[in-house]
Amino acid sequence: MSLALSSPRPRKLAHTRTIDINGYQRDDGLWDIEAQLIDKRPGFYPMPERDRQDGEPIHDIWLRMTIDNDRVVREMEGAMPTGAYQVCHLVTPRYRRLVGLRIGRGWNKAVAERLGGSEGCTHMKEMLAQMATTALQVLWSEEEIRARDEGGEDPNRKAVGTCHAYRGDSFMVKHRFPDLYTGSDVTGEAARDAAE
Repeated sequence: MSLALSSPRPRKLAHTRTIDINGYQRDDGLWDIEAQLIDKRPGFYPMPERDRQDGEPIHDIWLRMTIDNDRVVREMEGAMPTGAYQVCHLVTPRYRRLVGLRIGRGWNKAVAERLGGSEGCTHMKEMLAQMATTALQVLWSEEEIRARDEGGEDPNRKAVGTCHAYRGDSFMVKHRFPDLYTGSDVTGEAARDAAE
């Protein structure tokens, strides 16, 4: 079992893409999920409209999605200080088409229906998928805190069966949600031992 990547072969950096996503609780009870994507290449990089110098962004793209507690998009804003081409930033107002959508099953498909192909930006589409999972993490954490403080049901019960850690026969499920546990004692112990 490896907890870190192995040492790489000799190599040199060719490209860096950084995606930074933060969730914010607003004073009005809504949530802002804000993302920035930056692409850079080391050294001089020729491009059709404007060359990039060492470390200068090829892309610098921002999205802010405001959602409510039901995961419905209430506001959407995009900005593109740097795009690969001068016309790229013109697409940002179209992202308001996402207002009214609900984050959940079918999110990526709904985004593609409104902003697929030449109606949108490939990179913004990639950002939105990650922003949706960030929004779920933010709201999930708040739901956990609320359940703990108010004595409600642990929202993690809904996660059983959705990933490796929440397998029905895992030690974690046996320990936290014994009524949902589907393994035998041997399976649960083996899973715990394998995780240690």
